[in-house]
Amino acid sequence: PSGPVAPENPALRMAALKQLRPSGRPFVVHLYASYTGANGWSAAHQVGQEVREDGDAGFQTELVASYRPSDGGSSADVRGFTQFVRQAVRSLGHVPGFASLQVTNEANQGGSPNTSDGYDARAKDALIDGVVAAKDEIGKDRAGQVTVGFNWAYATDARERSFWRYLGHHGGRRFV
Repeated sequence: PSGPVAPENPALRMAALKQLRPSGRPFVVHLYASYTGANGWSAAHQVGQEVREDGDAGFQTELVASYRPSDGGSSADVRGFTQFVRQAVRSLGHVPGFASLQVTNEANQGGSPNTSDGYDARAKDALIDGVVAAKDEIGKDRAGQVTVGFNWAYATDARERSFWRYLGHHGGRRFV
């Protein structure tokens, strides 16, 4: 930031969202919660209050569960991330308006550590295991209104083809 950061004013945020909402159509708020390691905050602690307030105001929420482990990504972090995703579904899946969960953010993009999860080792594994865990938890918890997906940074190079091959090979039917 170029200057001091002021804390968000929830009343102003809600007023701005209400101004942006189109008449008679849904409006989806896109929020991020980051897994940073075993001792990091849960998604509910990071954005749960906003998800509830947005739902109470008639908005839908899509939550992005980002994979940003502080140690750069280990097997333990992938397991921890799947637990982070499961807990997000358990704690937020029944909140009115909670509509979808995006697992990771651009797991195929490695050049930008502050914006793209692919910078961290094992991000593709976190994507696969996180999608599987979210769908499993939705089935157990009967939060069937929640859809699960992921995104990627579009490219037309060999890295993109490698990314999709990796997902197909390592994710298999359980991922699809």
